[in-house]
Amino acid sequence: MINHDAPRGDALSGPPVLVLDDRTVLRPWEPSDAGALLTAGQEPEIQRWNLFTVGSAEQARGRIARMRERWEAGTGAVWAIADHSGPVGLIGCNELDLTNRSAELVYWLLPAARGRGLAVASVRRVTRWAVEEFGLHRLRLCHSTANPASCRVAQKAGYAFEGHHARSPPARGRVARPAPPRLPPRRPAHGVTGATGATGATGVDDRASVRVDARCEGSVRVRCP
Repeated sequence: MINHDAPRGDALSGPPVLVLDDRTVLRPWEPSDAGALLTAGQEPEIQRWNLFTVGSAEQARGRIARMRERWEAGTGAVWAIADHSGPVGLIGCNELDLTNRSAELVYWLLPAARGRGLAVASVRRVTRWAVEEFGLHRLRLCHSTANPASCRVAQKAGYAFEGHHARSPPARGRVARPAPPRLPPRRPAHGVTGATGATGATGVDDRASVRVDARCEGSVRVRCP
């Protein structure tokens, strides 16, 4: 179970429900959502950028069960992005470290849900929950620089560029190439001094970026407690 001395959500059975708007909520995945997870696991773009596959409804139910187990163990918090039709996406905090109070942000959307601003709204809402309610200090948000849509999500959600991964696994169907020289850090946007975050999407060595969202001047934390 989650350490009661560490920051945690409102329920031990799953992360708390977070409202996005009058039509969409972030809620724990349920066994009945297996069909949506199976569809996502076979969607080409989700497979490409997230290295994520699900081959059967049984595998999908197993993944959902592990989401609950990870929450109870204090190692992850994963939500379904859901509207009246059911799950249309996923967002979560992977590699949750309650000792150092950090996590990696991951997300994806099914095709019908894209282009509606749901990814940005979900990233902002989970970031606020993680920092203000759960007590994390740092969120990593990793994405492939070959995925401009994910780049835009990170930028709109306030995640400032931190650097490139020196090494990362190749995206599906891609051949890894040597990483380019590390670029100097960009000047952060007004009010953002450093940052974090991770979409879980991985690319080849010269495509994977890290963005960090720090709202404390001179800090590389997401927010000072």
